[in-house]
Amino acid sequence: MIDSKMFSSEVEESFKWLTDLDFQFRQLDTNIVFERIKSDEAFAIGFSWSEYNRIHLYGLTAYKRFNSIENIIHVATEKPVDYTIKHHWKGDVPDELERISDQSHPATNSFFLENKSQVEVFSDMVKNFLHHEANDFFEQFETIHDVLKWLKAHEVKQHAELLVQNNNTGMLRKLILMKEGHCEDFEDLFQRYVGFLKEKYATKESPYSEMYEVFSKLDDYFIHPD
Repeated sequence: MIDSKMFSSEVEESFKWLTDLDFQFRQLDTNIVFERIKSDEAFAIGFSWSEYNRIHLYGLTAYKRFNSIENIIHVATEKPVDYTIKHHWKGDVPDELERISDQSHPATNSFFLENKSQVEVFSDMVKNFLHHEANDFFEQFETIHDVLKWLKAHEVKQHAELLVQNNNTGMLRKLILMKEGHCEDFEDLFQRYVGFLKEKYATKESPYSEMYEVFSKLDDYFIHPD
């Protein structure tokens, strides 16, 4: 049986192939990320886990950060720099791992492992994810204009599938992308959304009032001509 301390150690050992590709291992509580940082962007493979007598793994995801976007959000939120876009793993769980198939833990993205050999199976699964999904994702969205092209081609309700939403920053992230990409419909959407937040702020409705305060910190950025 593998416990949390052993699991973290085994992940570092079994995933050395990622560090050989210049990805850095980072762990924050029960979230593990392998991140490759460049001057103006970053790429990452991450997942989460919990321990219930055995290790429950979920949320395998590829991320990309555009620093030009996330540094602006960081100034407003005063939270650690986040990622801009994401791609959830869509592969099959190997037979050696136990799938979890209930509504709260979709079978395609949640499973148990109990021993060292299964960590190695998981490592191979992540390697397959990198080579057959994540790298294509990184290449598809090489620039913020690629992101904007995708957003324009998809319905608004689908935008959260691509844009990182942590700490209610999804709409802020979208508007900054639009401004940086010189989208012609940026001003209209910005005015309508800030108007909506102002109404919610007046009644102190959470989380919108907090979101309005974040937007207010970027007044100079949003109203300044490009």
